[in-house]
Amino acid sequence: MERSHFFDADWTCFLGAFNDDNELVAASALFFNEHEFAEEAEKLGLDIRSTNVAEVGRCMVHPDFRGHNLMCELNKRLCSIARNRGIDTILAVAHPDNVASNSSFRRLGAELKATASVFGSYQRNMYILPW
Repeated sequence: MERSHFFDADWTCFLGAFNDDNELVAASALFFNEHEFAEEAEKLGLDIRSTNVAEVGRCMVHPDFRGHNLMCELNKRLCSIARNRGIDTILAVAHPDNVASNSSFRRLGAELKATASVFGSYQRNMYILPW
């Protein structure tokens, strides 16, 4: 189901950063549909039926462009988009060993709420971004 709606504006918002040759060098997404983040929200005790929740995810930066704060900037813009859409809570999820993603979320002021297994056995740090 997620794949068929991946590019629906009501489901997902993607942002990208491009180099001078117009090549995509960083990307991140904001997911508005609960199918993307219901398990994480449940583990954090969020009732997604009564709270407007979105999740920042699928964050990636080309290795040649890491260390230039691109992910943090993209995610700041995604948070602004979420707020303009009336989102109450923004989740962010990262593998515990992914130093760059965890650092980027902390730079945004995200608070680590839990580290837990999702989708079976995948350990993830689960953050809530500040309002």
